[in-house]
Amino acid sequence: MKLMDEVGGYMEDGVDQFRKSYFLKDEIYDVLSVHDFPVNDQNDWTLGYDSFKEKKERRVERYLHKIHTGNRILLVRWFGDYEGAAQLEKVLKDFVTGDFRILLLYPVNGLTEIREVDWGLQHVCVVEVPNEPTNKDIWDYVLNGVTLAQ
Repeated sequence: MKLMDEVGGYMEDGVDQFRKSYFLKDEIYDVLSVHDFPVNDQNDWTLGYDSFKEKKERRVERYLHKIHTGNRILLVRWFGDYEGAAQLEKVLKDFVTGDFRILLLYPVNGLTEIREVDWGLQHVCVVEVPNEPTNKDIWDYVLNGVTLAQ
């Protein structure tokens, strides 16, 4: 992990809250972590690593269990490109035992409407949306009719 910077600010119930966090990059997997390591008095990001690792391991284990045992899986992604979506679909076809769909929300600056786009991928639904990831109306619209099953 490489310490890149400190960042602050996040949304909670639609209200800006200020919480400084270390901005870390895993150089092996090229993954950024923005909110998992709060700045502490010792100025040492490693103090939160053990709990971060445990949380990620639990989530990965639960994800893999659901992928292998679920009858229907919906994966939702904010932003992506055609190549990434096609690669994800290809990997999941060999990995998921049940039916799956990928809902890819493609943010477009200045867009005022929501519109479906056909990328010709069997398991991927692409929806162009205004570039407002915290806009509840967008999420309500694209997830209308989606229900959770245990």
